[in-house]
Amino acid sequence: MVSQLYFLVKDRHFYPHTTIPWICCSEQRNIEESLEKSENKLQEGTVIKSTGSWYLVRMADGSHVRSRIIGKFRLNGLSLTNPVAVGDKVAMLIDDQEGQDKTGLIKEIKSRQNYIIRQSPKKRRSLHLLASNIDQAFVVVTIVQPNLKQGFIDRFLMMTEPHDIPTWIIFNKADLYSEDDLFIFEMLKDIYEKIGY
Repeated sequence: MVSQLYFLVKDRHFYPHTTIPWICCSEQRNIEESLEKSENKLQEGTVIKSTGSWYLVRMADGSHVRSRIIGKFRLNGLSLTNPVAVGDKVAMLIDDQEGQDKTGLIKEIKSRQNYIIRQSPKKRRSLHLLASNIDQAFVVVTIVQPNLKQGFIDRFLMMTEPHDIPTWIIFNKADLYSEDDLFIFEMLKDIYEKIGY
């Protein structure tokens, strides 16, 4: 589907092309043990990227730390496929041994201002956390190429509305619209403007 979702989160940058190196299980256990034994205090940061079981966290000083979680986290008692999302503020222990990249262990997820969840595509009884602490959301759609699915817009608005997330609907590819398409656009524009979008 060509329709895209964008979440604007103040002072946060997303790094879609960075890679987080893979660490084998025994190395991960060693990292967890050394962090637990260290006298490091919990430090706070913001998750800016989520890739499987690894998270990239931006610290207050602007540095980035690749991190993992320990234990199970729940959202109001609900089962989540991914307990940490981009935008989460977290408290973590950091292992910053000489000559090695910093790694972190997320111990706590701070309370969320808001969040967007959906049903997990793989586990029907679980939820998938898309993003949290969102300042503004955009949904980009088009009427042609591919054809508009108005239900997509409505489902997106149903995810953002309960959490008072300011949302914008952007219609793209206007140069491809025929007269009939422009009529549909004006009709949809009128509908969504009347309800506050």
